[in-house]
Amino acid sequence: MGFWTYTYAGIKQKAPTHESMGYDGRKPVVLALPDGTFLKEDHYDGYGIICGKDVLELVVDWNRGTPEALAVMDKHIAMKCTERADLLMTGKMDGLRFQYLDNEIPWVIHARDYLAGKCELSDPSRKREVGIMLATYNWEQEMLKYPIKFVKNTKYAYDKIMGYSENVQ
Repeated sequence: MGFWTYTYAGIKQKAPTHESMGYDGRKPVVLALPDGTFLKEDHYDGYGIICGKDVLELVVDWNRGTPEALAVMDKHIAMKCTERADLLMTGKMDGLRFQYLDNEIPWVIHARDYLAGKCELSDPSRKREVGIMLATYNWEQEMLKYPIKFVKNTKYAYDKIMGYSENVQ
């Protein structure tokens, strides 16, 4: 896993501010939580763990059962199925990619079922992977009911922050 690079969430607009948090290990990092509280790490190492909590697992917990999270997963399933169909139709059979998709599509469907509350994860250690599918790209963050929101301080509660944090990695 590479070093996490996110921007601060925009306070007054539903978009990232494009102001990088610029991790150097010396600045505090503040994560606004949907319940109105905050997690604050004085010396953040940039790998997604804040106060002992994995941000990508938190985003799964926040969004589990929401129609928005299911829509994100539906889009992932559609993109992977379309890619698989395109490989078949064009005759450009990349064996490794085809095998990857044949394994990945059932996993994404299982992750969607988990988010819908229909089952538990077959491997609980893969919860972070579900979070990666939910909140890595800006289109995902825009769709989520509860996106990741890093802020500079605790002045504004989660529901007063209009934007989300953009991944600029």
